[in-house]
Amino acid sequence: VTLTGFSTPPSSGISVVQNATGDIAIVSAISVTNLSGIGLLAQETASGVGNIVVNTTGSVTGTGSGSVGLEAQNVDSSNGGNVSVTATGGVTANQHAIVASTAGSGNVSVEAGGAIASTVQFGIRAAASGTGNVSVLTDAGSTINSGGAGISAINFDTVLAASANSTVTVTNNAVINSGTTLNPSGSVPQGIAAGFYGANGTSNTAINGTVLVNNNANITAAAGYGVDAYNWGNGDVTLNEAANTSVSGAQYGLAAYALSKGSGNVAINVGANVALSATTFFGIQAFVN
Repeated sequence: VTLTGFSTPPSSGISVVQNATGDIAIVSAISVTNLSGIGLLAQETASGVGNIVVNTTGSVTGTGSGSVGLEAQNVDSSNGGNVSVTATGGVTANQHAIVASTAGSGNVSVEAGGAIASTVQFGIRAAASGTGNVSVLTDAGSTINSGGAGISAINFDTVLAASANSTVTVTNNAVINSGTTLNPSGSVPQGIAAGFYGANGTSNTAINGTVLVNNNANITAAAGYGVDAYNWGNGDVTLNEAANTSVSGAQYGLAAYALSKGSGNVAINVGANVALSATTFFGIQAFVN
């Protein structure tokens, strides 16, 4: 689906659903608004097999209670296709702005730019349930204003071999103001959260993967953490905070954890002239458990 040159942008959004075998590719250079629901949906269903590629340079808006701005979703656990979203014109919605996820073994990647805004919860949610990599990149000059976590990059797989070389990576260049809505697990929200979570956020040495967060912009987290990089499985966790940035968290500023009781190193690298603050606990917390 390729959309360009509309004199009047559509008011019913874009929905592309694959129930059989075949890739989904959506390119939109126009502003898209759904006046009641998801702004843009690209979905491989439980019987769908293929990759999903979404590229929008115009703004995307979902309206109404529970709405999502842009959702790219593979719900077929046997589908190894990748999910890729590039949304550089801004995305806005009530519940979540951008959601990219797979139930299969493919990679999930998101690049976002412009104004990213959600009233209730996630600014950007990138999630995998298999061996694939998860990556989020935000463009310089962008903003994320979210009701809950600003960026959530997460892998839910419970058995993940070291040979898969699975990674969760976030490179943030957007100014983030995250809110107070709890995560679906009930945990406190974060400006950025990235890691291997497993089924329920408990130690699991059957999970192996590497976590990397590069933050290059200012973050204000009204609840929880400014940045939370974690691994409930085995593997290294690295958080790099760029020079001349500021991070403020209601509980913690920067946090990095290896929590499997197995193997993995933790590193937090802070550049020059970084301002860190936390209201309740610590500006920096790093530990291996």
